Amino acid sequence: NHDFHLLALWKGYQRNAKKNDTLAPILAAADCDELLEWLRHRPIFHHDKRLGFSLVHAGLPPQWKLKKARKYAREVEAILRGDQFDTFLANMYGNLPDLWSKNLRGWDRTRFMVNCFSRIRFCTQKGMLDLKMKGGLTTENSGYHPWFQIKGRKSAKNPIIFGHWSTLGLHHENNTHSIDTGCLWGGTLTAMRIDTTPPQFTRCNCSGQQHPGKY
Repeated sequence: NHDFHLLALWKGYQRNAKKNDTLAPILAAADCDELLEWLRHRPIFHHDKRLGFSLVHAGLPPQWKLKKARKYAREVEAILRGDQFDTFLANMYGNLPDLWSKNLRGWDRTRFMVNCFSRIRFCTQKGMLDLKMKGGLTTENSGYHPWFQIKGRKSAKNPIIFGHWSTLGLHHENNTHSIDTGCLWGGTLTAMRIDTTPPQFTRCNCSGQQHPGKY
C-alpha cells in the first residue's frame, strides 16, 4: 500500500504526502525514475510451486481460490507494467466496491483487487471489506473478522504468508502466517524460512524508523 502511494506521488496523482511520510529522499534521488520503474514491475503476489507457500502483502478475500488470486494478481501486474499505468493511478484510491463480484468491470474491479492484495484486514463472512478497521484480532463490530478467520475461506488449504498488520505481530492461524512484527515502530524484523519443517523464524530487534540501528 505504501508502494502504491509512492508511485502515485511520483506521477502526481497524489498531491500531498501523508504525515510522517519518509518518501521525499526517494522522489528527490537522481535515480528516482529508474527505481520506481523497477518498483512498478514487481509482482504483487508470489507463489512458490515447489514449496507450496504463497506470499502477499495484506491478504485475500474469502471468495478467492488460490488459482484465482494468482490470475487476478497477473491482471493487476499487467496494468501496472503497461500503458494504463497512469490511468490506473488516477483511479486507484477509494474503498469501494467493498464486495467481490465476478461481474465487476473496469477500475472498480481493479481497485477491489488492489485493495485486497495491499490493504485487507477485516471482512464479513460474505467477504465485505472494512478497510478502515485497524488494531488487533478483536473489533467492536462483531460482524467483521480477520480475513483469515472467515469460515469457508476458499484459500484455507494453501499456506499464505502476509504482512501489513503490525499490531497483529507474529501470528499463525488457519494456514496463514503474519510476519509484520513492527520494525518501523521499534519492534522486530522477522524472516520466515519456508524450506524447513516446521518453518524457522529469525527475528532482529529494531530501534524504529526514527532511530535506525546499525546491524
